[in-house]
Amino acid sequence: MAQDSTNSISFELKKVDEKIRNILFENNNFLTENFIDFILNGSKKIRSAVAILSVKSFGYDVSDEQTTICALGEIIHNASLIHDDIVDKSDVRRGKPTLNSTLGNSVAVLGGDFLISVVLKELLKFNNDNVLRRFSNMFLTLCDGEINQLGEKNQLVSIEKYLEKSEKKTAELFKTILFSVFAVDDLQKHFDFAEKFGKNFGLAFQIRDDVLNYCSKSTDKPVLSDYENGICTLPIIFYAEEKNIEDFCKIKISEVQNSSAVGKSIEVCEKFVNIALDLTADFSDNQYADALKNLCQDLKRI
Repeated sequence: MAQDSTNSISFELKKVDEKIRNILFENNNFLTENFIDFILNGSKKIRSAVAILSVKSFGYDVSDEQTTICALGEIIHNASLIHDDIVDKSDVRRGKPTLNSTLGNSVAVLGGDFLISVVLKELLKFNNDNVLRRFSNMFLTLCDGEINQLGEKNQLVSIEKYLEKSEKKTAELFKTILFSVFAVDDLQKHFDFAEKFGKNFGLAFQIRDDVLNYCSKSTDKPVLSDYENGICTLPIIFYAEEKNIEDFCKIKISEVQNSSAVGKSIEVCEKFVNIALDLTADFSDNQYADALKNLCQDLKRI
């Protein structure tokens, strides 16, 4: 995604990086440097960017508490990536060796668990029921989405099932961070925006990622890794419907890449982007609102 969309908040994103470092060094162990390298190097911090741009689009300065929420959200996201890499037996993440490939599965599992524990410890410092409740529900929802994905391995699923899983695995974290940055400063009037924008932006983000898995030249995530791991994504669903295929293993991946399934998936992505954009219609005209809208438009650039 274009760096230009977050240039206006580069200072705030650096503060998030600093907060991540401080939190991890406060809970120092022999993996700390690995964690910092994994979380900060190559990470676009898109979830933090969405939250910060939303706060500033409404005309607020970003508080230290809101920065901490963003940092905790990034730590959780990366803990989930560590666990994903173990499950998927991935050797590369963001163009670099994964923790499980360099340190082994046992260390990587414990490392991901440790990061989650650190987040829980930091959340208690807020003494904010809305934030605690929301993060607690998010942990359960993320795990449920991952378990469902494992249970559906090498199976074709409906579009509805796919979107439900995508909301749990991806959109839920966007919603939680966005909700919590408003909750921590008691800005309840923006809760509805947080829920709706987080959901639609998150779904578009996941669909875009799934489409790129079929056509991207990036080394961050190997092309076709989803199919090779038995994960049914939207392009496969559309292709199976078009060809009347009922068995995941009978999908010819080269044909999916050259079919209308990719274009149809992009159209669904654009639908969710447009809903997210509609939610920004009442923002006052400022550089942060423009940047947030550009961030949405970036999701259409596949």
